[in-house]
Amino acid sequence: MTQRLTFLSSLVVIAVAASALVPDMGFHTPVGTDDVLPLLATLVGASVLLLRPLPDPGPMVMTLIALALLALCVNVLVPEHLLFRALVRGPARILMYLVFVLGYSSVVEGMNARRALVACGVCAVIEAIFGLGAFIFNYKGPWYVGVYFTREPSQSLAGSGLGRIVGTFNTSNGQGMNFASAYLMIFVPVLFALARTAKGKARWGWYLATGLVAAAMLATYTRMSIVALFGGVVVALALAGHLKMILGAGAVGLFGLLMTPGLAQRFLDKNDRVSLYAAAL
Repeated sequence: MTQRLTFLSSLVVIAVAASALVPDMGFHTPVGTDDVLPLLATLVGASVLLLRPLPDPGPMVMTLIALALLALCVNVLVPEHLLFRALVRGPARILMYLVFVLGYSSVVEGMNARRALVACGVCAVIEAIFGLGAFIFNYKGPWYVGVYFTREPSQSLAGSGLGRIVGTFNTSNGQGMNFASAYLMIFVPVLFALARTAKGKARWGWYLATGLVAAAMLATYTRMSIVALFGGVVVALALAGHLKMILGAGAVGLFGLLMTPGLAQRFLDKNDRVSLYAAAL
């Protein structure tokens, strides 16, 4: 039984980690290719729960079921969404999280947290390498994967004529770079932590992986990726006790922002970003 649970646990982790690498290709239904791996992970996780159910899931069940019902109501009431789409895309995702949360102690049987993070981190590195390759060669593949590029100066990296990385986070409306940036942003600190805790030569491999993912994140050319990277550097320097270096990092970041063509207006465009930032703070 333990061997079977360990295998199923590994399958769940791999399916979840690799789901970000699957481009969204529709099947003429609300379900697309990007739903296949999450649904597979949900089914496998549910089977693990049947093999080894948790004795007392507690109030967490009621909370997540309430969230699922709320999502169902919201999706049904929004006129732009059909009932079938609401049933598949809304509560199904929350119910998937329900299975994950309830089955966590069973699903990760025999698998430590580091191994799961490594699987997710490797997929993030694959995404970064694909994105950087598409960025260097200005590759725009089928299903809107690769880079997003228009003739507008604000839509090419710093006016260089190079498109913005969307990787496998394809969207027909050209917003895939926001999803790609958010995904890569999650794994910069994760990969850095794996590097700090690794032993021997593996440490340098994880440092290289951290650099690749950070570079790809920047090449999405999203404002948040730039803020997050330099903000993360400042926080890391503060935690490490290098307080004097914070001013230098801030000066370098500000200088790079103002001197790189096309970059400053990304923060000061027609939307009055200063007012938006002030309201956010």
